[in-house]
Amino acid sequence: TYIPDGSVAQIKESQSPLLWVKGLFQSEEYQVSENISFNQEKLTQKVAALGPMKEENQQAPQDAYVEYRNSEFVIADEIQGTALNAEMVQETVRKAVAESRPEEDLEAAGAYQKPQIVKTDAGLQREREQLNSLVKASVTYQIPNGEIVLDGNTLKNWLVRDSGGNYVKDDAVFEENLRSYVAQLADQVDTLGKDREFTNAYGDTITVPLGNYGWQIDQKSEIAQLRENLDNQEVVTREPAYASEEISTENSGLGGTYVEIDLTGQHLWFYQDGEQVFDTDIVSGMMTAKRYTPPGTYTIAYKQKDRVLRGEPVPPDNKPEYETPVDFWMPFNGGIGMHDATWNPYFGGERYVWNGSHGCINLSYSAAKAMYSYVEKGTPVICYYTDDYQSRIRR
Repeated sequence: TYIPDGSVAQIKESQSPLLWVKGLFQSEEYQVSENISFNQEKLTQKVAALGPMKEENQQAPQDAYVEYRNSEFVIADEIQGTALNAEMVQETVRKAVAESRPEEDLEAAGAYQKPQIVKTDAGLQREREQLNSLVKASVTYQIPNGEIVLDGNTLKNWLVRDSGGNYVKDDAVFEENLRSYVAQLADQVDTLGKDREFTNAYGDTITVPLGNYGWQIDQKSEIAQLRENLDNQEVVTREPAYASEEISTENSGLGGTYVEIDLTGQHLWFYQDGEQVFDTDIVSGMMTAKRYTPPGTYTIAYKQKDRVLRGEPVPPDNKPEYETPVDFWMPFNGGIGMHDATWNPYFGGERYVWNGSHGCINLSYSAAKAMYSYVEKGTPVICYYTDDYQSRIRR
C-alpha cells in the first residue's frame, strides 16, 4: 500500500503555469519520498510457502571429513548444501520489501546454512597425516565364504586421542583390539565342533552334531602373523592361520569324495568326485553309554593293514577287554574306525542295538578291503542317526 506524504502535491503547487514555454524546450525532474506499508504476517506466510523454504527441498550442508579411500586417508570435500536459515530469510525479505529492492542475494546475506569444517581446516589436515602414518596396513583375508578386509577403516578405531586431540597408538589398546578382531574372525570362520547341515543319501537335509572335522583358525598363530603385518605396514592378501581345515567349500564342506554312514539304517556309502561308487551294510556300536558310535563329521586319520585292536584295560590284572586282529584298519574318531569283522554273522538290521561293536564300524572282509582301497588320510566321514538315538542308549 502506497502512503502519500504530501510531497507530490507540494511539487505541483510549486510549479508556475507561466513557465509553460520553458517546458517545451527543457524537462525537469523531481524526486519524492516513497512510503509504503505491508502486512508482515502475510509476507511471512508467502515466503514460508516458497519451494526453496520447504525442508524436503533442502540439502543440509556436510562438513569435510577424513575417509579411507584407495589405501590411504584423504579429506572428502565439504558440501555447501541448500538448507536455509528460515529466520534470516524472513528478515532479509522483510528488509528488502520495506526498502523497495526488487532483488536480494540470500547467499550474500548469509542466509544459507554452512558446513562447520572445510577441507582446509588445519585440524583435519593434521588428522589425515596422523592416520596415514599409523595405519597404512591392509590385510585381505581369503576365507571359505569370501573375503574380509582389515584396513584403515577399522584400524583407525584401534587408535586413541591424546589430550591434544591427536591420534596416537596405545600399545595396550591396540593389542586388545587386535586379539578381539582375531577372535571375531574365528567366530565367523570356525566350523570345527559345530553342528553341520547335510543332505544325506535319501535327499533329506539333516543336522549332524559336532565331530573333529571343520575350519578352525589357530588364533595364537594368527595374532602373531597379523601383528607382524600391521607393525610392518604391509598390504597383503592371504588366508588366516588355520589349525584345522575342510577340504572343500562345497557339499557342507565335504566336497565330492567322502564316506556317509547312516547309524540308524546301518548302511554306508562312499562317494568319489560326487558319484556314489560303493555302499554296504554295517554293524556299529552297541547302544550303551560306553559303546555307541557317536554321530559327527570326522576325517580318516590314517589307514593300516594287519592291526591288532585292543580294548580298555580291565582290573585287576589290567588286561585289555579284547584283542582282535583285523586286516584293514581305518580310524576316524580316536579309537573308532572302520575295519573288517568276519565274526559277524550278518550286517545291517538292528542287531547293533544289543550286540553291536565297541563303537567301530564293522564291515565284511570284502567291504573293508574295498573301503581300504577307496579312502585316504583326510577323507571326510560323516556319521548320523535318523532317530532319537539318545533315548535308546542304555545307561
